[in-house]
Amino acid sequence: MGCKTYCAVFVVIVGISIVVVPMLLSKYLFPTGEVPRIDEHEWWGKGQESSEQKEDTSINRIYMSLSDEILSDLKDRLSKTYFFENLEGIDWEYGINPDYMKQLVEYWKTKFDWRKQETLINTYPQFKTKISGIEVHFVHYKPDQLKEGQRLIAIMMVHGWPGSFYEFYKVIPKLIAASTDDYAFAIICPSIPGYGLSEAPHKPGFNSISAARVFTKLMDRLGYESYYVQGGDWGSVITRAMAIMNPSYIRGLHLNNVISGSPISSPFALIQAKLFFSEKEQKKIFPLQNWFFKLLAESGYFHLQATRPHSVGLATNDSPAGLAAYILEKFAMWSGCQMTDTAMCLESCFSRDDLLTNVMIYWATHSITSSMRLYYEEMHSAEAQRAEGIPVTVPTGLAEFPHEIFLTPEPWTHSLFLDIVQYSEIPRGGHYAAFEEPELFADDVIKFVEKVEKRIATKKAKDTTEPKSE
Repeated sequence: MGCKTYCAVFVVIVGISIVVVPMLLSKYLFPTGEVPRIDEHEWWGKGQESSEQKEDTSINRIYMSLSDEILSDLKDRLSKTYFFENLEGIDWEYGINPDYMKQLVEYWKTKFDWRKQETLINTYPQFKTKISGIEVHFVHYKPDQLKEGQRLIAIMMVHGWPGSFYEFYKVIPKLIAASTDDYAFAIICPSIPGYGLSEAPHKPGFNSISAARVFTKLMDRLGYESYYVQGGDWGSVITRAMAIMNPSYIRGLHLNNVISGSPISSPFALIQAKLFFSEKEQKKIFPLQNWFFKLLAESGYFHLQATRPHSVGLATNDSPAGLAAYILEKFAMWSGCQMTDTAMCLESCFSRDDLLTNVMIYWATHSITSSMRLYYEEMHSAEAQRAEGIPVTVPTGLAEFPHEIFLTPEPWTHSLFLDIVQYSEIPRGGHYAAFEEPELFADDVIKFVEKVEKRIATKKAKDTTEPKSE
């Protein structure tokens, strides 16, 4: 054989080695953790669970309604906000823009109509039920009556930090309108325990696996034996855990925050990406220097909340303006808001009323500190860390929004999601996809469900027509 042939064979062998050897090393050095069990007993209520008293499993309708005293105290605190002077020529580079916050606080104090937003929140039925010792809040919509031959398909959508169940309020009517002659949607939007209207766990250790167990029990209590789950941010971690714990329950998993692989996880992965990925996929992680700088710029809050959540929690729990500044800076930086030479326009992506309604859910429930604890618990949980490497086998839909904090190269997703039915590159939007681009978000979820349902129907028809072997 000539040199060209030997060289070609050598390149092929090296290429295969670059792909296969890291996979074998990874499996040896970092073995996949044991699949968490959904029936594991956990108690997050105050004190110890009593074996003599059975947990109240009733489901109670609630309405969000703040007292006049709470609203009066809020205005008083807003009127006493201590602002600081901004630096000359600085907009959002140092974090929240204090000039913007002055305008927002004035609007919050004098023009924001909470009672109107309260009515909007109560548009969809809300409930609470006690699971593992804590009250779990959730929105639960289902049609009063199904048409003849129509099935009910349930979908649970889970928010993240610093979001809330309210993120999905513009998505819900679009899912309702997407009902077909074959099926209609039942929609469940829970509040993560410790977030908003769900009671905070009273003991340390509540991580994403714990939340997944609670939500699995919730769906079981509501009578849903088969359903879809959707998530972004913490919601993507929690719903993914639900899918690996009991895939027989999950018809499909849809994520808009795809966490699969990292440039710092393996040098072999970087070599693979540089040699074999398309230019478009490479741009998601290269130049690596830019990726690292962005990681440093955007992860300070994560480190703080994963190590000392109570310290920053007390400050944000005591000042409504401080709470809003801390939360809204994330919505500004992670949503691809319109940029100019001098300003970032947060309100090009979200309305003031929507932003303040989300902040109010945290303020009124004093839940900002308990929401931060999830970072601490996750980073200190060996179980949660091991679960990150367990592949998802259920049908999966991945929606990539261009202004997501970090974008994952599409080839990396296949190692953790073994049945990707739909991979969508959405033209607009960022981290808070349902809140920012509800129409694009809803369309992608609806298309994913249509594909999975069609596949299920095809399989059933095939199983029916095929003759059984003797």
